Amino acid sequence: MMPRRLLTILFLASALAACATSPAPTPEVEQRQYLVFFEVDSAELTPTARQALANLPARLARQTQARVTIEGHTDAVGSAAYNERLGERRAAAVRDFLTGHGVAPLRIETMSYGAEAAGALGPGERASALLRRVVVRVND
Repeated sequence: MMPRRLLTILFLASALAACATSPAPTPEVEQRQYLVFFEVDSAELTPTARQALANLPARLARQTQARVTIEGHTDAVGSAAYNERLGERRAAAVRDFLTGHGVAPLRIETMSYGAEAAGALGPGERASALLRRVVVRVND
């Protein structure tokens, strides 16, 4: 049996591959997970990241009982302690974006996994780029 973390990584990789070829969801289909990617050694939201999060505040305004979990991740470059803090800063950047757009801070939980999953996708820049992310989960 595969460890849960590895299954999550494999699911994430397949979901990312599907996103590259799938049309955007119709308005009737609500996303439960949002992926936000970061540059190397950065916790700054890129324009693409802001666009990925753009409809989330309005959705949360409609779903007043929904809560949000924000998980910060990093690649394997750097020490474990550094990556833990970088994952926290990435999660905080997304949290700040949401609270800046009217989402109540009490509805948001942040956590950092640092580079805990690093290496699961294999070596190389493409794998590292997939690891430099925040996963935002909407819990209805």
